[in-house]
Amino acid sequence: MFGALAQIVPDRIPAAGEGGNTVVCLGGYRDDKSPFIIVDMICGAWGGRPNKDGIEGVTNPSQNLSNTPVETLESQHPVRVEEYALVPNTCGAGRWRGGLGLSRFPSCSFQRGRIAVTGRPNEVSALWFSRRD
Repeated sequence: MFGALAQIVPDRIPAAGEGGNTVVCLGGYRDDKSPFIIVDMICGAWGGRPNKDGIEGVTNPSQNLSNTPVETLESQHPVRVEEYALVPNTCGAGRWRGGLGLSRFPSCSFQRGRIAVTGRPNEVSALWFSRRD
């Protein structure tokens, strides 16, 4: 929607943010053989607004969602969140900077995944998955 509005009133539309909500779904079995499923939002940041900086640690403006607190994930599921932090120097240039990106690294393994990230024309959007082993 913002992309369409930016063609009409570009000076009133915020820059692109995290590209839309991403949901991570993990499942498996605990040591006692009981099943678990984790459905977690990956939050990001909003781009710079017409008269203010962007906002960190939020979901897409069209959603009313949030990610799962680390304490909940770790106490109810067999995962450990190694890092959950703002990423320095990810806010972009301009008079009103974008919000800082977030990094969140749970200790878990996965075999494969698929993701599509979009941004405004001629701009770069990205989401990184890292495997530490």
